[in-house]
Amino acid sequence: MAKIWLKLTETEYADTGKSGLISWLINGINLEDAQDALRADIWQLPQDASVAQKAVVEEKQQKLAAHCKDTT
Repeated sequence: MAKIWLKLTETEYADTGKSGLISWLINGINLEDAQDALRADIWQLPQDASVAQKAVVEEKQQKLAAHCKDTT
């Protein structure tokens, strides 16, 4: 999949000289993948999760939120 994305973005940039729709779509797919991974991490937390376990998930949430904010 990464090879396909690379080829598409290289072609897009070569054709237009700038990033465009394909890059935007790839970024959206990557954000969805990150959300799915975070969701899985949250579901895997035990009910009696330690502070350290909760902190790891909170850090991932903050990084994802910052990435979302940067892409808007």
